[in-house]
Formats: sequence, C-alpha cells, structure tokens
Amino acid sequence: MNKEDNRDILNYNDKEREETFRKLSDYVDQFLGGKQNDFDLKLEKPLEINENEFRELIGYYDSLKGVVDNGIFEENFYYILYKERRDSECEIPIKRLYIKFNIEDDNDETKYILHHVRGLSEKIELDCNNPQ
Repeated sequence: MNKEDNRDILNYNDKEREETFRKLSDYVDQFLGGKQNDFDLKLEKPLEINENEFRELIGYYDSLKGVVDNGIFEENFYYILYKERRDSECEIPIKRLYIKFNIEDDNDETKYILHHVRGLSEKIELDCNNPQ
C-alpha cells in the first residue's frame, strides 16, 4: 500500500472472511505504523468477527470515545504515537481509528459486526517555548 489516501469498499463471500479480516488488519496495522495515510473502508457486506479478532484489530489504544445510536456503535480509538517530546519537535502525532459496528450474542459468544472502518491522522501542537 502506498501513502495516498484510500477510499475503498471491501467485498467478500463467506469463504473469504478470513482473507478479508487479514486485509482489514493489514490496513489498520500499516496505518498505525505510519506506512499508510488516512483511509476509509466501507464493508459492502458487514464483516462478522469474534471478540479476540476485534481486540487484535484495535490493539493497544490510549483513549476511547464513542456513541451508540439504535444499537450501532461508533467508536473512536485514539493512539498517541509517542508520549514525550522528541528533540526539537513541537508536535505529537495522533492516529484515530473510527469503527462502526453492532454487537450480537451468538450462543454466549460475542460477535462484532463491522460496517465501516476509517483511519485519520492528526497532530497535537506543543508549546516549544516551554521545556517539559
């Protein structure tokens, strides 16, 4: 993948679910690793994943905000790429991962039904005149 913005639709059949999840995970990993710019993936057919896969997808995040509207969750995961100022840098890069999904209970197993995943990059400006 290149560093251009990606707007794409992932489509799959049931036999390709694992491959689709792997592609989605790759998008997210490359985005959080700085190898991928902002992206916007709409899932033509919602992707059903289990709780472990969901945790693998989001990884470790620094904070979370979200809303629920008619049973659809819109979560906003924040990732601070480094928490301390580096030499002469006056910005801290932030990555935000938006995931739109609903949750179903299938025989006492939680299933996450993903509809939309989007990644956005931004920076927090620091006061470079104020050493920390």
